[in-house]
Amino acid sequence: MKAILVHDFGGPEVLKLQEVPTPKPAAGQVLVRIHAAGVNPYDTYMRAGTYAIKPPLPYTPGSDAAGVIEAIGAGVKKVKPGDRVYTAKTVTGAYAEYALTLEEQVHSLPEKISFGQGAGVWVPYGTAYHAPAGTQKGVDLVKREGAHQVFDHSKAGYQEEIMKATVGRGVDIVLEMLANVNLSADLKLLAMNGRVIISRARSQRNPRARRHRKNRSGSLVQCSNLLHAAEWRCRGPNCSIFIWAKNMPYNWSS
Repeated sequence: MKAILVHDFGGPEVLKLQEVPTPKPAAGQVLVRIHAAGVNPYDTYMRAGTYAIKPPLPYTPGSDAAGVIEAIGAGVKKVKPGDRVYTAKTVTGAYAEYALTLEEQVHSLPEKISFGQGAGVWVPYGTAYHAPAGTQKGVDLVKREGAHQVFDHSKAGYQEEIMKATVGRGVDIVLEMLANVNLSADLKLLAMNGRVIISRARSQRNPRARRHRKNRSGSLVQCSNLLHAAEWRCRGPNCSIFIWAKNMPYNWSS
């Protein structure tokens, strides 16, 4: 089969179309004939070697795709050959004629949804659904989910509102998704010994931020997956967390 392989990290020129053996599904795996594959920002960061996770070389990029089940391994019950599916991650990469996935990584794709649309379900649609940034709908959603206070970054003076809400002490933890834009502002909002946790940083941090961090006695932590940041701790009656998800600030105070 034909597949895109990356042998060295770098720009788009490192993407090479090559002939490789078609994988065979083992127990619990399925083989999907790819009709459409999605290109996400983190795919490009990974290809460039700037992502927190660096796959062993060579590798085939891609996690979002849609297609038809070609074959299944032993024990697979969820799907059968001929089923239309979209993928939510793969084992062998989506930039190929065929992709190997785990059974739990494929999901049914209705007939009325095109393969091109299906290839945008997992990361793009999921992100858009969960992060209605800078809108009243987003504010209302976060409040319904239990946030005590919500601040809209698109409105002037939101930083002052955050400091006022914390009685001038600042927040203990900032979970930052867009550090190349927001980091300097984040650090000004930190309480003494506070932390900024950076997820999927897209560019180098501002050197002035380090000086500010030093003065505040805070720290920067970078992680590739928020769910794996088990070390986050926020204790005490005045603990506050400021989350800037897709430019939508959420604030939990307990």
